[in-house]
Amino acid sequence: MDEADSRPMKIGSLRFSPNAWAKIDYLRRISRANLVLYGISPPSDPLLATDVVLLKQRCNEASVYLDDHVVEQFVRSQLGAGRRPIEFCRLRIHTCCSPMSTMANSPHEAVERFAGKQGWTVTCTHFANGTHSAVFELSDGYCLSLPVPTAIECNSPFPASDFPTWKQEYGALVTIAPTAIRTFGRSSPHDPKHTDDGSSDNANGTYRRWRWFPR
Repeated sequence: MDEADSRPMKIGSLRFSPNAWAKIDYLRRISRANLVLYGISPPSDPLLATDVVLLKQRCNEASVYLDDHVVEQFVRSQLGAGRRPIEFCRLRIHTCCSPMSTMANSPHEAVERFAGKQGWTVTCTHFANGTHSAVFELSDGYCLSLPVPTAIECNSPFPASDFPTWKQEYGALVTIAPTAIRTFGRSSPHDPKHTDDGSSDNANGTYRRWRWFPR
């Protein structure tokens, strides 16, 4: 895969085209689960998301799961379109479906396995109440996390919103997964050695068990 661009950059504002912003906001409002999208940026302006891509995913109010073959297909399709990984892997968008929802896992590890680390990333989270925040992070082992201002870029022509197409895309790509709630209990000779999530009983006799509640 292409090596990450290591040229120094000045951290500015994360900007979205009006069409990209409208798509994120629409998907946030119609989804019953958290979502992950990736922003597409031009090589000359890495903090400008001109478009956003929704990958096929299984998700709920706490987690988003991206299968390896889906991620591989996404990376290959972007490379086939002539883009470098720094143009489609650095801008990460999360949407939250309710005020109590969180992103408990990191669905981006699969993308990094196929496209490699890109030096830095920006994650923009769109919350259920319509607010949002963006954070710049280094991905080369340094502990650096900085807030980034956001803006809508209206200086170039942009297409109109396409709600029917976005709704169809959501229906085809998003699967609502059951919500898992961790509970604890005492093990006994009659309990299986391995619990629902594959973990073994620990030394003090307690075990972890996941109870699945379909949405």
